[in-house]
Amino acid sequence: MRVVTGPMGSGKTTVLQILKDKGFSVLRADDLAKNFMDEDFFQRMKERFPFVSSREQFSTEFFQRRDLKLWVEREIHPKVYGELRHSSVDFAEIPLYFESWEIAREAGFIPHSVVYVTLDKALRMERLKKYRAMGEEEISLREQYFMKEERKMRLSDYILYNDGSLETLKERVEEYLRCENLDL
Repeated sequence: MRVVTGPMGSGKTTVLQILKDKGFSVLRADDLAKNFMDEDFFQRMKERFPFVSSREQFSTEFFQRRDLKLWVEREIHPKVYGELRHSSVDFAEIPLYFESWEIAREAGFIPHSVVYVTLDKALRMERLKKYRAMGEEEISLREQYFMKEERKMRLSDYILYNDGSLETLKERVEEYLRCENLDL
C-alpha cells in the first residue's frame, strides 16, 4: 500500500480520485476513523470530557482542546492503522500520516511509499476559504498541530505539486505512476 498525504486543501482527495479513475483501489483513513466513532466511543468520550455533549460539539472542540484531540487519536488511530495493515488497497489517503507515524509503527503499518501532495500556502488557504468555508482562525487553529511541511516533504518518497490545473495534476500523477512502474 502507498500513502497519499499532505496538508489540508492540498488536493489529496483529488489525487485519490485520479488514482481510482485509473483503476487503482483506494480508501480514505478518515472514512475508516468514522466507522470506529460509534455510540460506545461517544459515550466514553462524554464520560471523560463532559463538555462534549454532541457530535457537532465534538467537531468544534476537537482542534480547540489538545487533551481531547490526543485522547481521540489514541482511541481511533491504532484501530485505523490495524485495518490498513490488513488492507489490500493500492493507495490510502492518510491526512495526518506523519503526525501519527509512531501509532502507525506500533500497529505494524509500514507503507510501500509515501506520496506528499502540496501546493503554495497562499493558494491552499484560498482554496480552504472558498471550498470549505474555513476562516483564517480555524485554519491556524488546526495547523498548529501539524508537523512542519518541509520536514514532511523530506520524509516522503515522492512529492506531487498541485499548483496548476486539474489536467496538470493528472499529468503529474501519471508521471509518478511511471516512476513507480505502476502504469495500468
